[in-house]
Amino acid sequence: MFMLLVLAVLVLGLLFCLAMGVRWNRRHGHHPWGTNPYDEDAVWWMTPDRTRAAERAIARGETVQDPDAARDVCARARARTVQLRNPWTPPLLPAVIVLNALSLVYHTASIVFGIGTVPLAVYAAVILGTVAVVVLLSVRWRARRLHLARNAYLAHRGPADETREPPLPEEPTP
Repeated sequence: MFMLLVLAVLVLGLLFCLAMGVRWNRRHGHHPWGTNPYDEDAVWWMTPDRTRAAERAIARGETVQDPDAARDVCARARARTVQLRNPWTPPLLPAVIVLNALSLVYHTASIVFGIGTVPLAVYAAVILGTVAVVVLLSVRWRARRLHLARNAYLAHRGPADETREPPLPEEPTP
């Protein structure tokens, strides 16, 4: 009974994040049946070498003077900010993965090694604590990646002759 309550809290939390993500998308004009927000920032044309070089420049905060490389960095930075713009979606996948991994490890250990049952309160505390840490780390990861992408885009606008505004609005998003 206690474990069902813990799983219900986790599933309700994930459903809440999913609903808030859909709400955020609708408020910002990204309807599931409307236009694709990724179309204008598609980077399908980049070769893997150019993609790695652009990602390296974004991650390290380097400034590239070559106009072609600067265009690549701008394209990757815009694509990243469009993908990570919604603040509700990054915590979803890591939380589900951690929840499933902990459950799999627990059940595998009990079957293979014959480990007795762990008190449900301890098991629930481990699951909830781990999921909370993963969610907080994913939020921090998202903020860092957005910051690096925005700085890279602004630094490479000149050499790339980019005239579009940065895709991330300045206002805070709930």
